[in-house]
Amino acid sequence: MFYEMTIAGLKRQLPLCKVTDDLYIGAFIMFSDVEITKACAAELLKKAPEFDIMITAESKGIPLLYEMARQAGVNDYVVARKGPKVYMDNIITTEVDSITTAHVQTLCIGQKEIDLLKGKRVLNACGGGGQQTPILSAFGASVTVVDISSKQLEQDRIALNRYDLKAEIIEGSVLSLPFGDETFDHILNPCSLNFVEDLDKVYSEFHRVLRKGGSLIFGISNPILYIFDDKKIEKKLKVKYTLPFSDTSSLSPKELEKRLKEQDTVEFSHTLSSIISNLLSKGFVIDGFFSDGSGFEPLDSFVSDSYLAFKATKIK
Repeated sequence: MFYEMTIAGLKRQLPLCKVTDDLYIGAFIMFSDVEITKACAAELLKKAPEFDIMITAESKGIPLLYEMARQAGVNDYVVARKGPKVYMDNIITTEVDSITTAHVQTLCIGQKEIDLLKGKRVLNACGGGGQQTPILSAFGASVTVVDISSKQLEQDRIALNRYDLKAEIIEGSVLSLPFGDETFDHILNPCSLNFVEDLDKVYSEFHRVLRKGGSLIFGISNPILYIFDDKKIEKKLKVKYTLPFSDTSSLSPKELEKRLKEQDTVEFSHTLSSIISNLLSKGFVIDGFFSDGSGFEPLDSFVSDSYLAFKATKIK
C-alpha cells in the first residue's frame, strides 16, 4: 500500500507501514533521492529562523542537513550519533523512543559537537518541572530557569543532579525578571502564559532581557478552548463561557473561592489580538508558527489546533 504525497513540489509514493492494528504511517525515505533532498532543503531554509548551528539525529536527517548547510553556505552542523565512537571525547548521551523504531535508541554527541552548541545563554521562563532545563544544559547551553513555583523548580534540581548537569535556578516572576538588559541569546517559554494576566508586561520583560537578533519561542493555548465547561469536557463539549475568559471574572465568586482554596491554577484565555499584536508592538517579528491537537477526545474532533507555538525574533 502507498500514499501519494506532494513534498516540496515533488510527488512521491510513500509506502504505508503498520504501527498498530489501527495506525499506519507513510514512510518518507530520503536516502538515494537527490532531487527530493535538494528540494526539501531549499524549502526548509525558507522557513528556518535565524540559527547558530543545525543538529539532526543519525541517520535519516544527515543528507538533508548536509544539503541545507551547503545551500546556506555554512561549514558546520551536528549529528547526534546512535552510539559512542572511538574518536568522541566527553560523550553526552540521551535515549529516544521513535515510533519508526522497535526499540529505545541512544543518541550521542562528543566534545567537538558540544563546543559548537555550548555558550549560548538561554532563559527558560516559567520552565520549571525538570523537562526543558536539563535538555538545554545537556547540549551545552548556559541555562537559567525562572519559575514562580518552588515545587516545579525542585524537579529541575532533581533532574540536573541525576544527570550531573548545571543550570542557574531562580524562583521569581516573569513580570519582573531579575536580569540586566540584553542578557540572553534565546528565551524559551513553555505553555504557561495562560497563567499570567498581563501579557503586555511579560512581552516587555522578554524584550528587555533578550539581545537584538535573539529568538523567543513560546507556547500558548488556543483561546477557543476556554469557551467549554471544563467540568464536563471528559464526557461532552458544552459551551459555557464567553471570550476572553478569566477565572477572576468568568467564574462565580463561589467557584473562584473554591479554586483558590484548593490551590488550583488561575487561568486567562487572552485573545489572538493580545497574543500577536502585543508581541509585534514590542519589536518582535514572528518567523515561525506551529499548532497541534490536544491528544484528547472529544476535543480534537472539533478543534484541531488546541495549542499554538510561536517563534519570534527581536529586531529592534
